[in-house]
Amino acid sequence: MRRVRVSITALALAFSMCLASAVPAAAINLLRDPDMEHGLFIMAFPILRAAGLSPTRTKVLVVDDDRLNAFVVDHRAIYVTSGLVQKVTSAQMLQALIAHEAAHISNGHIARRSANLKAAQAQAGLGMALGVLAAAAGSAEAGVGLGSLSSSVAQRGFLAHTRAEEAAADRSAAAYLKFANVDPQALVDLHLLFLGQERLNISRQDEYTSSHPLTRDRVRAAEEYVSRHGFVGASDPEVDYWFARLKGKLSAFKRPAKWTRRRVEAETYPDVRHMRLAVAWHRENNMSRALRSLDQALVRGRMIPITWNCAVRS
Repeated sequence: MRRVRVSITALALAFSMCLASAVPAAAINLLRDPDMEHGLFIMAFPILRAAGLSPTRTKVLVVDDDRLNAFVVDHRAIYVTSGLVQKVTSAQMLQALIAHEAAHISNGHIARRSANLKAAQAQAGLGMALGVLAAAAGSAEAGVGLGSLSSSVAQRGFLAHTRAEEAAADRSAAAYLKFANVDPQALVDLHLLFLGQERLNISRQDEYTSSHPLTRDRVRAAEEYVSRHGFVGASDPEVDYWFARLKGKLSAFKRPAKWTRRRVEAETYPDVRHMRLAVAWHRENNMSRALRSLDQALVRGRMIPITWNCAVRS
């Protein structure tokens, strides 16, 4: 697993699933690992096809960030934080997240949000200019008020567009899941995960100053879709396996080694269990045990060699 620092200047246009604070615009750290990215490809493949996107051209990449977030900045990649990958409890929830972000790409929200942002900036700039003129004419209070009002109206107008896009992305995501034979209930479960993540008490939240619809409203909309169109189908064993492998490897590198060893016996897949142990022993510099665990993983399953030069340390 490699940590790669990537500059992304367009993060101001990021489409976030959660209400976490904004990711710094200067750079992000990607956790690059062929094994993990293959698992993400397996999970994303049916979803991206349902969204009309090429699974080989739109990658799903992991950002080294413990917060719960996901976003897109162009059609080439969907970014998911390591914290969110570790928090979701099923492959279907992760597929629902991918479906939501894929919808932003397929629905043309990236270009539209850029245009809306420019329009809002122009509106705010015009208001500020009028405020300066009013102040110069001798009405300082009117100038300040006009500039502030214009900025507020521009911001609220832009956020109204983003809320509409988020709601549309949820509707498209549910349709993609159903088309890909993934139970849309996963979208409800995903929103329930975020329900407790709002930074303000729900009773104090102002939906008009938020970039997203309130999570309770998103849960309600997803539940309505499931009641009308949803189904409870069997999960794909291949997808479930790769989700366990992705989450197991990521947590083994990100969590303390003792945490991994305490919980590893609950792992369903023997090769993933031994892989997690191999990483844990490696991080504690016990190479003899690490190699024995790695040998067991190779014997018990479809294992590819683990890359040991992980930048994460306990």
